Amino acid sequence: FFSVCGLIERASDMMKLFRSTVAATLAHAGGRRAALAPYSTSPAPLGPRGFSRSPHPIESLVDRLHYTIEEDHKHRPHTDIFSLPNTKRVVDIVTLLRKIMFPGIFEDYHVSNENIRYHLGMLLSEVEELLQDQVTRALLYDCNDESPRAYEHCVAIAKSITEQFVQTLPHLRGLLLLDVDACMRGDPAASSPEEIILCYPGIEAIFTHRMAHELFRLKVPLIPRMMSEYCHLRTAIDIHPGADIGSSFFIDHGTGVVIGETTNIGNNVKLFHGVTLGALSTKDGQAMAGTKRHPTIEDDVTIYAGAVILGGRTVVGKGATIGGSVFITKSVPAGHVVSQLTPELHLKPPSGDQRFLKNNEYSKFDPGI
Repeated sequence: FFSVCGLIERASDMMKLFRSTVAATLAHAGGRRAALAPYSTSPAPLGPRGFSRSPHPIESLVDRLHYTIEEDHKHRPHTDIFSLPNTKRVVDIVTLLRKIMFPGIFEDYHVSNENIRYHLGMLLSEVEELLQDQVTRALLYDCNDESPRAYEHCVAIAKSITEQFVQTLPHLRGLLLLDVDACMRGDPAASSPEEIILCYPGIEAIFTHRMAHELFRLKVPLIPRMMSEYCHLRTAIDIHPGADIGSSFFIDHGTGVVIGETTNIGNNVKLFHGVTLGALSTKDGQAMAGTKRHPTIEDDVTIYAGAVILGGRTVVGKGATIGGSVFITKSVPAGHVVSQLTPELHLKPPSGDQRFLKNNEYSKFDPGI
């Protein structure tokens, strides 16, 4: 009974809110502003099963939320933003690009030699249309101008950017095939290129990064970061779209890898999980924007799990090997190996036995003693 009464009461509240919203909108259109209810942190008294006794509980809550928006003078009002890229559409673009880069693997239907040209043409047309629309939105947001002239200007720039981007797709596909080959060479657990493309989070992260980096290079606002953070959410690999990464790049396992905005990575580089290529902490904050803050990793470098390499002046030379869990803020010469001293291990026997083994004894340990 109370549940039914509650539903009826809430439906009535929604109708009252709708009527009051229409009235407020008409008043605003006539040059008058609807008065806000005084802000109060005191909750309305609750009736049976937790429903408010206030005559207009939802309207009151709307007023209080609206007040926090009106009083926020620090941030740009989202209600005044003319346009923003749509997250779902950006994800759709990533999905279409993945089908273009790896045709026949992610489709819902069979792609054959007979229909592949039609298939690619259809996908390219769709991705161009979606991308141009979202880039237009991003440019309008960035210029913060709602005039027709600004709109026409942003549409023209978005069209040019989209055309430039799709022209890079054959080159980007070539890089991705080299990345897949690097994974096949570097991981004995990989049984086929198809397994790598379908299953490996490292390849998904590299694919998304190569798409996002190209848009970043073309100075598209917001969208490259939206793409990279979507991938971050899916793979736990965080690569800023500004990072410059060479060919035959391999991320093994991948979880916890972080690659900062101004990182430069050469060819044939291999990273394991938990690697951070980051910036030294600074109090300057935004004053450091646009400067080189992250390390440079030259060709043929291997960096093992948990290594942390920081700083814009830090260079890891060609062919170097960085051991697991090291912390580096200075350059490493080419061909060198960096590793930690072996920590001292103590092996404790069951309670009652006072013996224990140290490092030099541990290697001689016989489980039968």
